[in-house]
Amino acid sequence: MRKDATAARTPSDAQPYNLQLREERLRVEKREEQAGTVEVGTRVREHTESRTVPLREERLVIERTPASGRAVAGDTQIGEGETVEVQLMKERVQVSKETVVAEEINIRKESLEHQEQVQATVRREELLVDGDSDVVEERGTGTARTDQAQAREKARRD
Repeated sequence: MRKDATAARTPSDAQPYNLQLREERLRVEKREEQAGTVEVGTRVREHTESRTVPLREERLVIERTPASGRAVAGDTQIGEGETVEVQLMKERVQVSKETVVAEEINIRKESLEHQEQVQATVRREELLVDGDSDVVEERGTGTARTDQAQAREKARRD
């Protein structure tokens, strides 16, 4: 309390003087800020695949066997120009590609919540009473009861 006589006010019976005790309280607020940027895209990678494919092809087989030597019945002449045409088939590999969906990707944002402990030093004003403590009586249950007032109350009770 200041001892300056010009600054001190004296309460009267008609006009009591109110003194307010102030304190700081921790106020915690949140704000959004950008945490980062993520780009998601695709790229093409190439690799070589091999497959073993069994292929079939036809061959002409000519087998000769000795004949019995007997006579042929009828009018059969030896002549030229008798031919037999045989078509031979084979399989050939044909490679093609098709595009299929190998995997589906779902992209979304998700909000997660976590707890973070914050701490700061706050201040508060306390009432100081200086002078004859015999003539001072504090009443009420204010949250800012001074150590002096608690000591005076204890002394009165004892």
